[in-house]
Amino acid sequence: RQRQMCIRDRKRYGSDEHSDVAKSLVNLGTLYTSQKNYVTAAPLFKRAVDIEEKLYGPLHPTVDRYSQQLANAYHNQHLYEKAIPIYQRRLKFNSELEIPNSIQIAEIKISLATSLRLHGEYEQAEELYLSVMVIYENKFGPDNIYLPMTLFMLGILYDEQGNYTLAESTYKQAIAVSYTHLTLPTIY
Repeated sequence: RQRQMCIRDRKRYGSDEHSDVAKSLVNLGTLYTSQKNYVTAAPLFKRAVDIEEKLYGPLHPTVDRYSQQLANAYHNQHLYEKAIPIYQRRLKFNSELEIPNSIQIAEIKISLATSLRLHGEYEQAEELYLSVMVIYENKFGPDNIYLPMTLFMLGILYDEQGNYTLAESTYKQAIAVSYTHLTLPTIY
């Protein structure tokens, strides 16, 4: 309620095309997201993105951050057709700024791949998951702690495609890598 009043006051006493308004919208959207109220959060994130794009242009770090929250809100509502282009734009933007094999790029690729998989675009999703595995292996070695989750998501993809043999071997690989990271208590 207080955040809503803040937004109303900023609109009343200043421009509603101001970064402070965008930040307040994002804060309120984040509150709704924490309550799993994505339907209410998404328009707030969208408005914040629109304000920041108008002020700074589409290729700005704040626009990118707010876009992530908007894409996630769409994803959580199963509106993959809206989330996918935003993730793709973020991937393009961040690929130009970041090292192509950075963890941030891997995280964006995972979000995009998951939305693509849930939208039934398995081939593109598989390609992204495999590229994420390469990033993690290059950064952290072949049996790194990030690998099992990516393998698990790849296994789900194969399972959904009806490729049960490949799904099983991928799940088993995820389990094997997971065991390498378990620390068992020492018994004296």
